Amino acid sequence: MSTEPRTIRLRAPDNWHAHFRDGPMLDFLVPVFLDSGWRRRIVAMPNITPPVLTGERAVWYRDALLARARAHDPATTFEPVMTIQITESTTGDTVSEARALGVGLGKVYPFMVTTHSGNGVQDYDRIYPALEAAEEVGLVVQFHGEHPSDDIEGLNKEAGFTAILDRIRARFPKLRLTMEHITSRAAVDWVKAQDENVGASITVHHLFTTVDDVLGYSKASGGLMRVHCGCKPQPKWRDDRAALNEIALSGHPRFFYGGDDAAHLRRRKENEGSACGVWNTMAALPLLVDLFDRENKLDRLDPFLSEFGARFYGYDVSAESLTLVEEPWRVPAEVEAPGMGDTVVPMCAGETLKWRVQA
Repeated sequence: MSTEPRTIRLRAPDNWHAHFRDGPMLDFLVPVFLDSGWRRRIVAMPNITPPVLTGERAVWYRDALLARARAHDPATTFEPVMTIQITESTTGDTVSEARALGVGLGKVYPFMVTTHSGNGVQDYDRIYPALEAAEEVGLVVQFHGEHPSDDIEGLNKEAGFTAILDRIRARFPKLRLTMEHITSRAAVDWVKAQDENVGASITVHHLFTTVDDVLGYSKASGGLMRVHCGCKPQPKWRDDRAALNEIALSGHPRFFYGGDDAAHLRRRKENEGSACGVWNTMAALPLLVDLFDRENKLDRLDPFLSEFGARFYGYDVSAESLTLVEEPWRVPAEVEAPGMGDTVVPMCAGETLKWRVQA
């Protein structure tokens, strides 16, 4: 009887939504992404300080990411996918110039809803010139799908945002767009009802947690609020989590992985003004393999990670591969962030996971 551990071989996965930050945090995070199995295409979010608002700054950011990746692994095939942030001040010329420099994505944040969104959008009609240019030049626009109005309460902001997207779709029917890190059955149903120009990204933490994990009502929380599970948009109810799992496991080609990996120093998470974001980079692939394996859907994991997003964004499917081994390992309780005098707490901190990424 063989005692060799099971292995699973996947195409090298893509991550269509991630935060690398900048400065010392970028230097810390890039190697963690690579060592955790995220070695191919990763979308680099533009809400750094100052933000990525032009094609020139996107090129600068791309070069910084590549330099750090090559310093860690000279043979890396890592490919950062660059975005510019679209604000109410973004012109059509800015979009066209960014596209000419190889930038393929634009990102829209609602005003003051998430990290570094003080320049986010309040009046979506004011970004129509940028969206018109994006439709014309083939720039895909990612939307953080939460309504900026204070009149719509937090857990309803995602469902409320679909009305804004309905107006945008009616005005720009050929615009390719995504609803990012969706959290609700309402968002799943809205995206399913659209045509091939609309996709959605799903994170690992929204597949595994609900609002009760954040607020301290779930069994796993032990009755304590869990700030390291807190993010925007927040996890919703069990039925919403079920909808996300159903669509991710279904093999629907317009739903794909985007981790929204959002590392924050411990001192920014564990205080009165806790920063929003889950640092899932280290645990994501082991958790996803375990989920799809338990549901007897392993044949659908590879497309979810490596095919559907690539095809939606106009990339070839990667020919490279990644292997995971069924060997237990313990997620560290915290990880030192060099040069910053602090640590970052990962998703599943201190827990033992069933699968690990092969070095």
